[in-house]
Amino acid sequence: MSFSRKKLFPVLIIIFALCASLFSGCGAKIEPQQGDGAGTDNSAAVTPEAQNTEASPEPAQTEAPASAEPGGEAENKAASEPVKDDAVHVSSVEEFLDAIAPNAKIVVEPGKYDITAFTDELMMKPSVDDWRENHKYLELRECFDGVEVVVKNAGGMTISGTTEIPEDTEFTIDPRYATVLSFENCDDMLIEYMKFGHTENGSCMGDVLCFSNCADIRLNTLDLFGCGVYGLTATNGCGDISVYNSYIHNCEFGPFDIYNSRGNFVFRKCVMKGSGSGGVFQDIPGATLKFAGCSFGENETNSLYFWNEESVSFENCTWSEITQYPDYGEGYNGYYEEPDYNPDFSALKIAPTDESYLASYIWYGLEDTEEGMPVLNFRYDGTAELTNFHHDTLYPNWRLENEYAGVLEGDGISGSFTLYYNPDLEDSNTWLYVKIGDYSMWMFCF
Repeated sequence: MSFSRKKLFPVLIIIFALCASLFSGCGAKIEPQQGDGAGTDNSAAVTPEAQNTEASPEPAQTEAPASAEPGGEAENKAASEPVKDDAVHVSSVEEFLDAIAPNAKIVVEPGKYDITAFTDELMMKPSVDDWRENHKYLELRECFDGVEVVVKNAGGMTISGTTEIPEDTEFTIDPRYATVLSFENCDDMLIEYMKFGHTENGSCMGDVLCFSNCADIRLNTLDLFGCGVYGLTATNGCGDISVYNSYIHNCEFGPFDIYNSRGNFVFRKCVMKGSGSGGVFQDIPGATLKFAGCSFGENETNSLYFWNEESVSFENCTWSEITQYPDYGEGYNGYYEEPDYNPDFSALKIAPTDESYLASYIWYGLEDTEEGMPVLNFRYDGTAELTNFHHDTLYPNWRLENEYAGVLEGDGISGSFTLYYNPDLEDSNTWLYVKIGDYSMWMFCF
């Protein structure tokens, strides 16, 4: 069978009409393509997948244009922008110290921050007193070989590096008797993504970070390194301090020293190694210390010291390969036993001493008072802590008057102390004779 041209044209018209009706019934919309003229195929391609797709029971709801929403397009555009950064970004020691204030959010840009270079220059300026007056949350505290910065009464702060690599943001000081950064009476703080330490190695008398009477402190991803005496010190009623994912290493004595503190202390996913000894936890009743997922070096494994073993717990910790899980004995039972030597006090002679020697030890009374055994702790900043001496804990100042003796003054007491030893004994123990008012006592170091 064959068609003539006249018969073929009506058939094509009918087919075209049917196709147009078919596409119109499917809701298709054919957009004209931009072509270069003749020979361009403007037909819509329908894939097998599209042909087999079932129609939705209800048409999809499209979002209204921005101009139709409350506030119009301008308001919706503003709402989609990032929240404004209310943090203070700093890039120098001066800017960092200027930003210290309660509830401040401080972001420290990457770099090396030499605190000593700034404080040395500042102390030489005639305007240093004006600087002190204008920075009421800071104290420049002089120590034996330099100056340390103390942050006071500035709770609620966040201090953070800009990257999650502590080495990118490093704070250092030169004086070995100074603490890198101290905080007093500062609650609810977060410090993260930073590195702190001393520039000089060897014998050190200052800590790395020190907290006094601070609570709710979070330390995250920090690098605390020696030669600080301890990487972290907490005292004077500190509590609820957590340390996460941090590296504490190569400190003169140990990774941490927690004493006269209350509340809970947690180290989680921390590495402690390379220090001269282990950490110290001298708690008061009710305080707890927990380690979870931590790793300990040889000295940190062998020499951890706890007053009360029952207040300390470990969870999934890794110990040095050299030593098995440490045996802490019976722990501290509330009193120290009298030393196993009976000194001949009549044979003792005055011994020369210095600030570093006195502050390197904790001194204990040989005889108990009514409150218990007296404990005297000389601090490196010139303050002392005296417990179990007829009152609650006292915090007098102390200083050496000469190379043999010194004084305790303040906080309601006035007294003196002198160091003694037995020159006839090759390995003589040293003894501290303390006189406060009408009361006197012999103390030994531990």
